[in-house]
Amino acid sequence: MQVLGTKDRADDLTVDSRRLGDFISGAGGKTTLTPDALQILGPGAVPIGTLYTGSGQVVLGAYQGGAVGNSIAMDGTNTYLNGPVTAYQGGTMLSPNTYGGNGSAAGYTFSTNGLIYGIPNWLAQPSMLSTYASRDHAGMTRSMRAPVSVTVPGSGSTYTANTVQNASLAIDGNIKLGMVIDTRGAPRYSGVITGINAGTKTLTVNAWYRVDGSSQTGTPTSGTGAIINPASKLWISNDILYCGEPEKYDVACAGTELNVNISDPRVVEAYGYDAVIYGTSQPAAAYAFPARWGGSPGTKWRAAVYGQDNLGGLYSYQTLGTAYNVPLIEARVGNDNTFLMDHMGKMSALRLQAIGVSASTTLDRFVGGKVFGTQTAAITLTLPNPADVNDGREIEVINYGSGPITVNRLNGSNAGTVGEAYSQRFFAYQNNWLPISKTPIN
Repeated sequence: MQVLGTKDRADDLTVDSRRLGDFISGAGGKTTLTPDALQILGPGAVPIGTLYTGSGQVVLGAYQGGAVGNSIAMDGTNTYLNGPVTAYQGGTMLSPNTYGGNGSAAGYTFSTNGLIYGIPNWLAQPSMLSTYASRDHAGMTRSMRAPVSVTVPGSGSTYTANTVQNASLAIDGNIKLGMVIDTRGAPRYSGVITGINAGTKTLTVNAWYRVDGSSQTGTPTSGTGAIINPASKLWISNDILYCGEPEKYDVACAGTELNVNISDPRVVEAYGYDAVIYGTSQPAAAYAFPARWGGSPGTKWRAAVYGQDNLGGLYSYQTLGTAYNVPLIEARVGNDNTFLMDHMGKMSALRLQAIGVSASTTLDRFVGGKVFGTQTAAITLTLPNPADVNDGREIEVINYGSGPITVNRLNGSNAGTVGEAYSQRFFAYQNNWLPISKTPIN
C-alpha cells in the first residue's frame, strides 16, 4: 500500500496524525493500510520525516509521539519513536540521536538480505541488562547474510545452448534478471539470466560457460540440477580505492584511517580494531588481519602489521588451559616455516644478522649480532651508542683476520681486544658496553 495525495502542509509532503489516521482506518474512502503494515499509537504525534517499510510501503510523514508509548509497528515489530527516526527503507535505518537498544542505538543501520541489529535489544530482552554490562551505541552498524538461492531440480530440467526449462520451477520475485545460475555436478556450467518466461518455466542465459578456466561455452546435460543466485563468499564491505591516476594530484593514500579522540582519564583501554568470532560453528583457522598479495611483483608489504609508538608490537592472550605450544609468531615461505616462536618462548631456525669488516670503522646501531674481522693488519672497531641500542643488545666480534681487533666504546675507552682466532661478546647494559666470554674460535 502507498499513502498518496493527502497533505495539509506547505511542503506537500507531511500530513498530521489525524489525517494519517484516516488513511489507516479507511475513513473517507481513503486507501486502507492493514494494522500489520502500519500502526500509529497514542496522541500528540508530530511529523519528523519520511518512513519507508521493508515491503516498499511509503508513508509521507513519519511520527514520533509526544506521549509515552507512541510507536510504529512494522511487520509485527514495534519500533518506539521517543527519539526521532528520519528514514527506514528495507535494511537501512537512519537516526540522528541514539538511545536505548536495537535500531535506535545506531545512527545508521545498514543490513543486507534481512534486517539485523548489531546492538542488544534491551526492550525485547531487558534481562540482558544484568548479564551484558556494556551500554553500546554505534555510529554505524552493518550486517550481511547470504541471499536467498533458488534450486532448479535435476529431474525434468532440459538445457539448450542458452536456456534451462523445468515445469516444476517456481518463478516468482526470487528470480531476477542479472542473477547468476550455476549447474551442479561436473562439468559445471554458469550463466547470467537474461530472460524469464513464467509461462513456459524457462530461463534464458547469455551462454553456458564451463567453469574450468577455459572460458569455453557448452550445453549442460539435461537432468542436471542448478542453483540460481548462489553466494559462495560474503563481504561486509568490498572497498576499492584508486590512487595516483594520470592527470590527478593524489600522491598518498590510505584504505582506512581511524581516529579515536579520548578526553577522559577513566578510559583505560581503546581498540583500533576488535575482531570477535562467535556462533555455533567455529572455523579451524581465523585471521584478524590478513595482508595478502594482490598486485604487481614490485610491491610488497613493508609490514603486515605496523605499530608506531606502541608499548608492545604483538600481544597474544590465551585463556587458562590453552596449549602453550601454539605459535606466537609463525613465518612461512611456501610450505616451510622459516621462523617459529611459541608461547613458552621456544624458537626455531634462529638466525643472527652478520657483517664482515676489513678496516677500522664505527659500528652503527643497526649492526648485526656478529661482526667478522677479515683484516690484513690491526684495526679498531668502535661500538655504537649503548643508549641507542638499549639494554640486552649483544654484539660478538670474531677475528678471522691477521692482526688484533681493538674494540672501543663511543667515548674512546677500551672495551676489549680480540686477538687472532678469538671471539668476544660485548653486552649493552645501563648505557655501557661490558665485555664477556672471550673464547678461541678453533
